[in-house]
Amino acid sequence: MNATMMNPSKLNGINFITQGDGPPVVLIHGMGASLRNWDFLSHDLVSCGFQAYAIDLPGHGDSVKWQDAQDYHINQFNKTFREWIHAALDDRQIILIGHSLGAYLSVQYTLNQPERVRSLVLVDPFLSTDQLSPFLRFGLKHPDISANVLGRTPPWVVQPIVNLNRNISANLPSTIRNQMANDYKRATPLIVHITPTVDNLENRLNEIIHPTLVTWGEKDRTLSTHSFEAAVQKLPNGQGHPFPGIGHIPHLCAVPEFNRIVVDFISSQN
Repeated sequence: MNATMMNPSKLNGINFITQGDGPPVVLIHGMGASLRNWDFLSHDLVSCGFQAYAIDLPGHGDSVKWQDAQDYHINQFNKTFREWIHAALDDRQIILIGHSLGAYLSVQYTLNQPERVRSLVLVDPFLSTDQLSPFLRFGLKHPDISANVLGRTPPWVVQPIVNLNRNISANLPSTIRNQMANDYKRATPLIVHITPTVDNLENRLNEIIHPTLVTWGEKDRTLSTHSFEAAVQKLPNGQGHPFPGIGHIPHLCAVPEFNRIVVDFISSQN
């Protein structure tokens, strides 16, 4: 495959893009985002001899958007993600890089299919509802109301919200902020039903013996930064790297440093 070519495909309802040749790396975005979150990292992975697979999760981007709120359960997401990996990558060992909800799916997949995973990178990983701020935990109790509010929010309101949310928009150029706003508008409001269904994976991290890099923004206001430090300690083969002054999306707010650290880490595991 031409390393400079992006081939959008759809398999089992999952939209994804593959680039490059070499050891496969699967990139999984967080809530309300899309595979475009990984444009910068994908480019550097391909340049360093990896094959990058970036996916749109169900309900996001150009992937399937289920119409029933009950389908937006973490078990359904785990099942769909697992089936996509097996269909797209056969029996090849993979490297998983996940942000927030994508990190949750990466950890869950590794717990269920440890022989299929070579190493992991967890970016501001969401592992338990205990990590959420009190305001966000309150929203978990009323997902139908949250979905209704999101569904009724006009598109012209989304862009100012992204621009004003310093937790995600600090240090971001306007092109990336525009893409993020577009991703939010494309996602179905029913995705808010996912978070209340997750299990607590924090206490199972000791079962993951794979080399694991945990990175996070020290100014994250979505998830507790103390939980990231605790995750590194629980992982038998874990490393940690915080990004000072960065919020919830260091892979977009600190691109050069983030890409260098990630590529160096996964390259050292080959």
